[in-house]
Amino acid sequence: FRTGEPVTVLKRGKPVAQLVPPVPRGGRFPQDALRGTVEILGDMQTKETLPAVFEALGDDDNEVSEAAEKVLGRFPLEAADLDMLRDIVKKCSTREGRAKAIEIIGGLADKSSPLASETIIEALTEDRDGRVRAAAAKTLGKVEGKEAMEALFEVLGDKEEVCESAEGVLDQFEIGETDLPALV
Repeated sequence: FRTGEPVTVLKRGKPVAQLVPPVPRGGRFPQDALRGTVEILGDMQTKETLPAVFEALGDDDNEVSEAAEKVLGRFPLEAADLDMLRDIVKKCSTREGRAKAIEIIGGLADKSSPLASETIIEALTEDRDGRVRAAAAKTLGKVEGKEAMEALFEVLGDKEEVCESAEGVLDQFEIGETDLPALV
């Protein structure tokens, strides 16, 4: 988000705008320019701008990351957007952006949604950051299912924050005797 690269805004697959915040000496954007750019991206309400907004969640400047959080709070996302959110989880460079995308997926997903479960389980087992894996563990409680339980059991030996999140979610599940052989 601080590289000075342009953000192209598409509408119906065609470019309609390109935002390029100026890069001053020293290569750092002024705080107001970054926050303003995030707010403009949010006002556009186009899904093509979302990857940049998720990246801004991890900005060092609290005002920029708070602006991104507000933008996402008013963005009209729905279950049909799961594919796009999955791409954000895989491509976003900031842990805050990946964790937020996972939380949103959990909130949008139908409990039987295989795409949501698969995306969250991948983040739980494969993401390089413990905070993202912990967010995925917490979110798995919303999608439930045997695969979710198995993935949570797998990470019980992970970092403390991941393990605690997994234990908290597993405490919510009702595990019957018929489930135990599959989980052991």
